[in-house]
Amino acid sequence: MEMKQKEQEINKRKKRLLWKEKRMKETVLNAMNPVEREIFEKELQKVHLKKSTALNDIGKTVWDTKKIRELLDQDAELKEIKLLFGRKGLHQGWYYKNETPLASYVYWYGRGCGREDVCRWAVEASTTIDGLLQVQESSHLEKIAKKFISMDKYGVVAFRKMYLHEELCWTDAPNYLLVVMSGNIPLLKMFEEKDREMTEDNMEYWEYICYMDQTPGARKTYYSIRRETIVGEFYIPNILTAAILSGSPEMLDYCIDHYDIDGASLAYGEKEALGQAVAGEGKELTEYMLEHYTGLIELAEPDQVMKAGNVPLLRYLLETHFEHLNWYATLFFNLRDIRTPYMSAPGFPRDVDTDVEMYRAFLEWESPAFSMDFIIGQMRAELAKPAEREIDLKYYGEQEIQKPYHVNDLFARKMTYEWIKVPDCMERKVRLLEFYQELGGEVTEELEKLADRVENSRLIEGLFENF
Repeated sequence: MEMKQKEQEINKRKKRLLWKEKRMKETVLNAMNPVEREIFEKELQKVHLKKSTALNDIGKTVWDTKKIRELLDQDAELKEIKLLFGRKGLHQGWYYKNETPLASYVYWYGRGCGREDVCRWAVEASTTIDGLLQVQESSHLEKIAKKFISMDKYGVVAFRKMYLHEELCWTDAPNYLLVVMSGNIPLLKMFEEKDREMTEDNMEYWEYICYMDQTPGARKTYYSIRRETIVGEFYIPNILTAAILSGSPEMLDYCIDHYDIDGASLAYGEKEALGQAVAGEGKELTEYMLEHYTGLIELAEPDQVMKAGNVPLLRYLLETHFEHLNWYATLFFNLRDIRTPYMSAPGFPRDVDTDVEMYRAFLEWESPAFSMDFIIGQMRAELAKPAEREIDLKYYGEQEIQKPYHVNDLFARKMTYEWIKVPDCMERKVRLLEFYQELGGEVTEELEKLADRVENSRLIEGLFENF
């Protein structure tokens, strides 16, 4: 009886907390303008609001963001909020458990509450620009630019995690390039202004240090960014590549207009990196480049387009270079492997229909060399492959140790098992199987298990439709 009462009490407490949490969230959202509200909603998606976890700092327990929100909603004084974190500020750049920096969370919630003092303190206490890339307030932009351009100039930017377009990535790029990739033009303009001011103050030193592609604090000929779940990297040798990785037509126009970008003078390695970025781009910028920057489109090699799963760009190649159709098809069928993640740009993952749409693109341009039976056979062989693959850890380790980042960081989480499951692989296989059956493909013994899964999914969806 006592146990039952305890359970009831716990459930009541949970309901009260959830109600309070919802009320706090609604209060903040209602106080925001539409632009910042949308940004804040995206930031909230990175934070698990229903979970309560503690972070330990030198024996002192610092509670999660729920406590921060309570203090802000109670209109607590800044000194009281600071006491929550102790003398070390917002953990000096420590990440929250799901990779969201506490400083940026405090900033956005403080912004929603109209707490200018909290916002200023959050910017001052932050040691990473992650989470602050979409700030719109001009006075805050100035503080952010001054703080993080200094980090770039003095070379204190390390290989680190950050969110790009709501996707967790690893990068060694300076803050300047991250701002370009964020697509936030007002923040980039402020970076440019602060860069000019600091350069004028110490001209001789910065002329010697800053030489590469107008990127302040550049120390290497290229930088890189990659998804957390995929080893493959995107190299960033110049401003133009960063602008393409932003996925923003406005940012691309701005960089082409305001920076000395000459495609003809690019080295081969730079052209290859640009081609990979173009091929890996999302639908919006791809269609924009097809309309306004066909010269950039030509930098993308056919094999890069195939691996990236860029369907609009593939259709463009087939339409404009019809004479190469058979060669493209041969390349496609030899490169296709559903276990291999698409080399799309970070922040622009391909959806589950990409495999289907790529096959469909070739079916629309019929070729005698590739009959329907051949294509169906290719799909059947692809579907029969396992969703998991063996990884030779020693081989990969020896290869990656030559990269500019520490191999232990790369494999710390993902290589704890001898195999790695490819993201969204099964979902893509299910959708491809449906298309395979639509074309008249036979469900062989190897495909029966996958077919059963599809049928079960349909039954479950049917139940929800009835509700």
